[in-house]
Amino acid sequence: MKRIAVIELDVLSVKLTVGCVVKQNSMVVLEQIKEPINLLADIEQDGIIKTSKINEVIQIVQGFKSILTTYDVVETTCLAYRKFYDVKNETSFFDQVYNKSDLKFREMTEEEEITALYFAAINSAEISRGVLFVVNNNDTVILNYSKRNVLEKTVLPVGALNAIERAGAENSAPEELCGKVSEYFFKELDKIDWLKNLEPDTVFVGMGNEFLNVCRLTRKVTKYPLDLDNQYVLTQEDFEKAYTFVKGLDLSKSTKIKGITSDRSDIFLSAFAMYNSVFKFVTTGNIVASKPGLSEGQLYYMANPTMADKPYPEILTNSLDTINEYFGVVPQINEHVYTLSVILYKQLKVLHKLPRTYVKALKIAAKMYNCGNRISFYDNNRSAYEVVLHSNIMGAGHKDILLASFILLCMNLDDFSLTEWVKYKNLLNDEDIEAVKRIAVIIKLAIHLDYYGKHRITDMTCDILGDSIIIKTQSDSNSSMELREGAKVEVDFRKVFKKNIELL
Repeated sequence: MKRIAVIELDVLSVKLTVGCVVKQNSMVVLEQIKEPINLLADIEQDGIIKTSKINEVIQIVQGFKSILTTYDVVETTCLAYRKFYDVKNETSFFDQVYNKSDLKFREMTEEEEITALYFAAINSAEISRGVLFVVNNNDTVILNYSKRNVLEKTVLPVGALNAIERAGAENSAPEELCGKVSEYFFKELDKIDWLKNLEPDTVFVGMGNEFLNVCRLTRKVTKYPLDLDNQYVLTQEDFEKAYTFVKGLDLSKSTKIKGITSDRSDIFLSAFAMYNSVFKFVTTGNIVASKPGLSEGQLYYMANPTMADKPYPEILTNSLDTINEYFGVVPQINEHVYTLSVILYKQLKVLHKLPRTYVKALKIAAKMYNCGNRISFYDNNRSAYEVVLHSNIMGAGHKDILLASFILLCMNLDDFSLTEWVKYKNLLNDEDIEAVKRIAVIIKLAIHLDYYGKHRITDMTCDILGDSIIIKTQSDSNSSMELREGAKVEVDFRKVFKKNIELL
């Protein structure tokens, strides 16, 4: 598998992201390292990066070069943020880095930055009509898209770092800083005409380190049960609780907030205040988080340069197939189990009576039914529960992922734990319990009907006769062994559906 990497140089950090190309044109992140480096003081003082800071950058990228060698990376893109256009000795700076590390940096254009962020957004969530909002240190990218077509784009020269100065909020207490930055940034947003005329169903998407930090703190304040970044739905109500909390903290620039990765607390506060302004424009009252950012967007492009013309057709499918291929799962086996699961789900609809809201959970569970084997074959359903919760699946909401995890846990019905279930009572309800068990039995039956991985059974019809279900299978060869295996699910089927099954 081809290994690729991107190195980003900002005024406050250097970041390495290593990816692996799978499925010929998709990507899995293998490693991500961020090293703090403060070049801002030099740039703001006289526009010249001092020798000591240049040597520090060289030392970091030399360490990154060693990691590239360890991972056998064959293609590396080194990007510097546009703030470096303000550096007087930029040519000398980048030449020295190149001479000592053989890594050649170049400043990103505005279009490159927007494109990378856009690729990250459209591959993280299935949102037909959205506005992407990314608050960086020195600018804010705002992108309006519909059905994977960019409609409008605006880059404001205001970010979480320089907004503090522009708002006159230097050395201010947290509440005063937030108030000044929020008021200033709202006036900047109010100048964007297209932002005031969005369709009512437009979904706002937040991305970038500072927005993810806002979400992480909000989850802590509201005691949200899942520690997942991607597709976390930040509601205005929850945001305001966290915003009130953070304004009351006694912070200095150097204060580190537990669980927050921002280099400076005042930058984090500034970003919080800026998103407070953003909420005044949000039509749905929510902002959805995208875990992938510029690094991942750039890697997506490196893995699939034709993405601008041919984006992945279905995000969830691509994500699950990519995860399975990377971890060595035979995709044809999982795919056929999913196919049989869908057939059974449709044929038994009169019996299970579940709405379409469970289809994504079924898809995740069926396509990852054997993911617990990565840890151990024994009690693999328990391992699968944990694996799905932490697989960073794209294109699925948090409830979908939770439901899929419990479906896999219920491959052994006795392992269902009400104690574990109630941890997520804010996301799951009582009706979901029966749904999870019913889908688990359906997928388990599908697994047993293709137990030998030969795809002999190709279709099924189900007849409900009183207390019995007659399942008539179609096969292209002798499938007696598969029917024998399927019969082993009869006890679980009767326990959940209160009916007997007969396989023909």
